[in-house]
This record gives sequence, structure tokens and C-alpha cells, in this order.
Amino acid sequence: MDGFRYSGRLIACGLILCALATAGLTLMVSMARAHENWPAVCCSDRDCAEIPDSMVREEGDQSTDRVYVDIPPGAHPMWPKEKTENFRGSVQRFELKDPVKSGWGACISPGGMLLCIVRPKRFG
Repeated sequence: MDGFRYSGRLIACGLILCALATAGLTLMVSMARAHENWPAVCCSDRDCAEIPDSMVREEGDQSTDRVYVDIPPGAHPMWPKEKTENFRGSVQRFELKDPVKSGWGACISPGGMLLCIVRPKRFG
């Protein structure tokens, strides 16, 4: 009789572990889909948007090479037209994220912090 109880507990634990693994895998897949257009390491589809070349400036030499963004109010979903000043931020060139679209991209947090700049596919 004790063998049946022990087996039943093992089966129940196994089923619980399978359910948790399935839930975790489902969550990972849904997160991947949410980020399929932008790098998941720094943003999501809500934080990121393409920006025109005119809003991007590159400066410096190899040791101080930086990429700057200057985004006017209303030109990015996370920087609405109600803002009174342009959003400005920069990253070092080596911090640029891999391309996902043909143009530049900027990811801005709801608090107004630059999360990342995404280089275009045509960028070297």
C-alpha cells in the first residue's frame, strides 16, 4: 500500500513539474514574439521605433566614436508631442544593437531613458 502512495506522489510531482515547464516555455515564446522586431536585450515593440537618418549623428574617432540621437517631440511613441524639448541621447558605437530593420531605431523607456540605439542593416 505504501508503494502506491509513493508512486502517486511521484506522478503528481512529475505532472506539476511538466505543467510548470510548459508554462515557462509558453511565457518565453510569447516574450520572443513581443520582441521579434527589436532586440529583446534592451526593449520591446512599445519602447522602440524607427527614426530617420536625420535624427542620428555619428562623431569621434575609433576611441571616442559615439552615435547620437536627437528626436523631436511626437517623432517617437515614447516621446510624445506634449514634450517641450527634443529627446537627446548617445551610445558608443560598440554598444549599437544588431539591425532588425532597414533604418535606425531608438528604444526609450517610459521614464525617458535611452535604452539602446539599433543600427540599420545597411550600416557597416
